[in-house]
Amino acid sequence: RKQMCRRTLWLHVLPYVLFLCIRLISESVLMPATANISDVGKTDFAMIRYNIRKYIIEHSVDFLCDLTGLKYGYIALLPITLCAIGVIAEGFKLENLHFTLLIIGTYVVLILLPYNQGLRYMYNILPLIVMYLFYGVLQVSRWISRMLKTPALKRWSRRAALAMIVLLCLNACKAIVIHNCQNLYNKRISQNNLVYSEDVVEMYGAIKTFTPEDSTIAFLKPFISIPDAKLLITM
Repeated sequence: RKQMCRRTLWLHVLPYVLFLCIRLISESVLMPATANISDVGKTDFAMIRYNIRKYIIEHSVDFLCDLTGLKYGYIALLPITLCAIGVIAEGFKLENLHFTLLIIGTYVVLILLPYNQGLRYMYNILPLIVMYLFYGVLQVSRWISRMLKTPALKRWSRRAALAMIVLLCLNACKAIVIHNCQNLYNKRISQNNLVYSEDVVEMYGAIKTFTPEDSTIAFLKPFISIPDAKLLITM
């Protein structure tokens, strides 16, 4: 298995080469994205401790708890424990090593930044965290299967692990739907409050009073909001 992986190791480099080519092409056509790598190291020990607590402990744990629905009491530590077991059991094998190095490198860069940007700076490693969570479930299933003596109980332990993974996937889908609905509701509420705020009404009155009817008015990112129909169109 290792020999086969070594022969095809160059295939693991292809996605990164493809990504680099796409980035070079896009930056030659579009404006380049701003990079934060120049900010790495411009921090102090207090900020490093804060980023360790936020990124590695709070953001990672909260993400897994929201994904699995296990967010109450000490049971909230179960997902991150399973994820750690998955990294230890499978993360340093040749076929998964580049994923583990990506997670470690991302955490190191985030810790050394002089600010904290929340979970959005971890988007590139969140799928890998979920993958190692599943690896952890399978590894615990293997441990339980070894302790059981009868073949029937071993089969049931494997089925239980598969059922847990299916339940985790279903709960993740539910969490994503609820999160999207909540964001849409909050966006509508904030937009409605903005449309009918005192500043906006005062500005509309000033434009209506002092602007001739035949004038042409230009807007930056205009939108049409119809609260009764719950419609929001951004142009």
